[in-house]
Amino acid sequence: MREPRRDRYDVVVIGAGIGGLTCGALLAKAGYRVLVVDQRPVPGGVCHSHQREGFTFDVGSHLLSACGPGWYVHRILSELGVEREVEFIPVDPIAKVSFPDDAVLIRPDYNDFIQRLAQRFPAEEKRLAMLFREMQQMFLEIDSLPHTFSLWEFLKVPIKTPIFVKYPNKTYQQMLDEFLREERLKAMVACLWPYFGLPPAQISAVFWTVVMMAYFLGGGYYPRGGIGRLAEALRKGLERHGGEFLPAHKAQRIAVRGGRVAGVELADVSALWLPDGRLAPDGERLAAGGVHAEVACDTVVSNADARQTFFQLVGQQHLSSSYLRRLQRMEPSLSLVKVSLGVDLEVRELSAAYHDMVFYDSYDMEAIYQRMHRGLPEAPCDITIPSVTDPSLAPPGKHCIYLWNYARYDGASDWPAAGRDLAQKMIRWAERILPGLSQRIVVQDLSTPRTWQRYLLTTEGAPYGWAFSPQQMGFNRLQPRTPIQGLYLAGHWTTPGAGIAGVALSGKRTAEIVQAKEGFALWRKSA
Repeated sequence: MREPRRDRYDVVVIGAGIGGLTCGALLAKAGYRVLVVDQRPVPGGVCHSHQREGFTFDVGSHLLSACGPGWYVHRILSELGVEREVEFIPVDPIAKVSFPDDAVLIRPDYNDFIQRLAQRFPAEEKRLAMLFREMQQMFLEIDSLPHTFSLWEFLKVPIKTPIFVKYPNKTYQQMLDEFLREERLKAMVACLWPYFGLPPAQISAVFWTVVMMAYFLGGGYYPRGGIGRLAEALRKGLERHGGEFLPAHKAQRIAVRGGRVAGVELADVSALWLPDGRLAPDGERLAAGGVHAEVACDTVVSNADARQTFFQLVGQQHLSSSYLRRLQRMEPSLSLVKVSLGVDLEVRELSAAYHDMVFYDSYDMEAIYQRMHRGLPEAPCDITIPSVTDPSLAPPGKHCIYLWNYARYDGASDWPAAGRDLAQKMIRWAERILPGLSQRIVVQDLSTPRTWQRYLLTTEGAPYGWAFSPQQMGFNRLQPRTPIQGLYLAGHWTTPGAGIAGVALSGKRTAEIVQAKEGFALWRKSA
């Protein structure tokens, strides 16, 4: 049984997702005594990979941005001296998107995207170019903003970023409507919204612009060997600089005395887990009797679920009623059903050799989302085949295939049973694209909203933290600094948002704020 090596640390980071690992590693490099704890036996959160019968499955993410030389993720790894610990494979095309009567390839080049769409809508070519020029300028303006601000610098933001300040309260649909006329074209431009969980009529224009321009300008990438290689690289960066990672330990309480952080109470929950990382059948009962210990610290960074952080770890008695009401009002992102398959099927022979394929049965994006929100899915909205990009994920001639779609956490009272039924429906539908799929399955895993909630301890199994509406972005999202002195947030429940690059930037920003102990953070880019 592992235990913390010290009784006192400068910083305790709760949650070893990418945001927490980044923050902890950078603070360790800056000379802080850092402990990063996670209730799971491995680091990474949704950025984790595991093996099943020769196949490598990713838990959550399937495509990364900002990983190329000079981009955010690569710069963080280089700063930690671990850039050689993970190899990023370019993904091109990023996706093939199919509509009832058309399909479009999306490459990491927005000029190519404009040309492909202009062939279908020649009268809209100039307006398309204007839209993407506006998006690129907004991206560059946000990119120029510092992580923390003096009041004077904040007051100059409208002058320095005139495009950015036009859009914080607008949806991407509103932005599209300002430039384009054809409704089918608007749907095509916004066709990758399933990557972020909200359709164009609900998603923040700024968030959408930033994440998509990161792909168009910087490319899409996949870590050779699985998404979890990035988490492992960051863990090595943490430990290289003297930080400590403590797995299978759950934070039970953040001690608050006199309005400020005093320490963290931990419980050993190693009994929860089987050696391969799955939950043990009797694990919850056994873990309930885990050994408890308290480590002292002056600073806590929570990379954990925001509501759990404040309602369970801190306690409502330490927070104002207005802050508690705000937490209750905020809306988590919609959860997911994901079927992971290891198959003895050569997809290249089926004209399906794409890393990612998105499918729509209409051009009405809002109606499609509302259907997801109302009931359980009948089909995947996305089929991901990462072994097309990285053949090492599967035995020769075989592939890893993910079928996924969105679903409400309360969409089923018995998720194990409902999930099995959904998996069969989604597999049958996918056979339209991959004939013979159901007969070639070697191994199958299923993740439902209940799975996400149990493994990651997230509110309603939310994979992206708060949903990315304009009302929950920027200053409307929870900020890294909290009302509790010495308590900070990192990850997708705070700014700038979700996605691997976004939470890595969040971790970097929070590390800078902890060190500065002054200033305040403005929303910056996320991907």
